[in-house]
Amino acid sequence: MRYHDWTAYDVATFTDLVYGFLPMDQHYLNPGRWQASIKVQETSTYRLAHWRQLGDRTAYRTPSQVRDFPGDEHYWVVLPRSGAYATRHGETVVRAEPGYASVMVMDEPCWLSIPRSEALALQVPRAVIDRNVRSEGPLRALLDLRSGLGRIVDTMVTALHTAHGELPDRDFHAVGDRVTELLCMLLVGDIRPSARHLDEVAATVRRYVREHVGTGRLGLTDAARALRWSPRQVRLALQQSGTTYRDLRRDETLRVARDLLADPARADVPVAEVADRVGLAPACFSAAFKDRYGESPREFRRRRLADDAES
Repeated sequence: MRYHDWTAYDVATFTDLVYGFLPMDQHYLNPGRWQASIKVQETSTYRLAHWRQLGDRTAYRTPSQVRDFPGDEHYWVVLPRSGAYATRHGETVVRAEPGYASVMVMDEPCWLSIPRSEALALQVPRAVIDRNVRSEGPLRALLDLRSGLGRIVDTMVTALHTAHGELPDRDFHAVGDRVTELLCMLLVGDIRPSARHLDEVAATVRRYVREHVGTGRLGLTDAARALRWSPRQVRLALQQSGTTYRDLRRDETLRVARDLLADPARADVPVAEVADRVGLAPACFSAAFKDRYGESPREFRRRRLADDAES
């Protein structure tokens, strides 16, 4: 068993520490004010790391780093304790926050967004996971650790970290084996994003649309790029949550228009100008608005102004 306990007060030292685990390029939001600590327990089979960083960073695995240092013999299971943790491999994006775990393998160029945070990261043998979890390719999964087997996994990994320096190799391996078995069970039963995660994706996309209505930057590609996801990931997440980007964009655009029409301070603004403000042709706007709210824009405004005058 090997134990390490490091504290880095500058980005150069921290970059070197992380590079020792897995070669990556690092970008720091505020490099002049950086502090982070890493504690590691490791054997030939398992490695458990705990980090706490007082700053935001983004990490990149470049094609040359993947070629020279494949890093594909293990899965990384990251359990955030504070802050969020996002990874992108190709078109697959996984975002984990406290209560969830991200499962991934670093076998291709990827991007990681790691804000000010604290997290545990368990490295487990890839062969064991792949043997028990049938998948068309390397897993990029999000696991719910808030209940059931997930909570047990969370408790065991936390206890393993708490016992830092106390366990002999045999005991450390025994716990690692049990955790890996439970991870396989979770992955077999739940390799899709949780319903809560999908709802959060939809809510985030909705916020983006509302903030950019009328700007001309409402294409799916625009939204995905701004949110640092892929268009395919956004499309699939919205489909799994019961909507499409087209329907979501239409609904949010009409909500913005409704709010403008209901604003007494804008009572003199022509309906055609409201339509232009939200990026719709007047004729299409009136038809879509009536289809959505059961009355034309003019009827809606007239009724709302009358209601306001009576109240």
